[in-house]
Amino acid sequence: MTLTVKSIKTTIIGKPVNGKNDEIAKQIETMISDKGWDVQNGPGPDILSAGIEIKSRHLNATSNQTIGSMTTASIINTPYRQSPIYKKIQKQIRVYHNGETVLKASLYDFSDEYVQSKIEEAYESARQKIASGWEKDWVPGTSWGSFEKVKGRDSHAFRLPPHAYKKLEGMSKDTFNKIFEQLS
Repeated sequence: MTLTVKSIKTTIIGKPVNGKNDEIAKQIETMISDKGWDVQNGPGPDILSAGIEIKSRHLNATSNQTIGSMTTASIINTPYRQSPIYKKIQKQIRVYHNGETVLKASLYDFSDEYVQSKIEEAYESARQKIASGWEKDWVPGTSWGSFEKVKGRDSHAFRLPPHAYKKLEGMSKDTFNKIFEQLS
């Protein structure tokens, strides 16, 4: 059974965090788990039962944000809609902090077909380059995302630039797609 979540009624805003980005991400996952959510560390979204990924980000971060990683062979053999990347970018709890305190935590639904088509385009463009033997560490997709080689491993991280996330967050909260149907 899949749980459908439309909003979050618990809060972690104002809670203290510290350390490096990965450490803060784990602290945030623990906070959410302590609120009763079934946070898991395996493949797929962090809250598997609801299909929700937890993403934490420093409020002033300017680097691309990782959605998830896949081995090179998995990228070559896995179309976007069958990939773990697809599962991780349907719904996300996006948590912003300043390195000391959680400032904002919101649920975003990125499952809209227009949004998914943009991410799929980026994934498939970069996937095609990897399948063709692309040898550089950064594998461009589109302005919506790219793959980047993970140092010391035979895998790549699918990453979205900050401007793409800002657009996604805006579209997720926008009522346009609830009122109008977009034609291709």
